[in-house]
Amino acid sequence: MISRRGLVGAAALTAVVATVAGTRALGYDDDVLRALGARPRPIPDEQDTALLEAAALEQAQLAVDLEALAERHGLDVAALVAIADEQLAALGGAPRPAPAAVVHDPADALRSAADAWQAVSERRREDVALASSSALVTVLASLSAAQAVVSDVLRRDA
Repeated sequence: MISRRGLVGAAALTAVVATVAGTRALGYDDDVLRALGARPRPIPDEQDTALLEAAALEQAQLAVDLEALAERHGLDVAALVAIADEQLAALGGAPRPAPAAVVHDPADALRSAADAWQAVSERRREDVALASSSALVTVLASLSAAQAVVSDVLRRDA
C-alpha cells in the first residue's frame, strides 16, 4: 500500500516532469531556467560548428601558404599575411598545417595562391546558405568577401 506521503511526492514529481516537458515543447524552458536563477547557454548547431571549423582549417592553410610564398620568393605580402592571421583569429584559430607544395616561379606561385583564395572564398559563400545562425551567416559572408579581395590582390601582383 502506498502511503499518502508517497502519493503526494509522486504527484509533485509528475507535475514537475509535466511542467518541464510542456515548457520545453513550447520553447519556454530557457525562460523557466532564467526565472529560477540559472543562466542557460545555447547549444550550438552541429552543422554551424562544422562550417566554422572547416572555415578555420582552410583559413589556417591559406595563412601558412601565404607565409611560405613570401619566404620562398621574397615577396612583400606582409599586409595580406596580417589579414589572413586576423581572419584566422576571428574564427577561433586552428592548428597550423604544413605548407602546400612549392611552386618555383613567383608569378605562378602568386596565381596559384590567388586561385586557392578564390576557391575558399567560393566555399564560404556556399556555406552561407547552409548556416542556421545569423551571426555565422554574417561571419561567413564577410570572410568570403575578404578572401575574394585577397585573391584579386594576389592575381593583380602576379
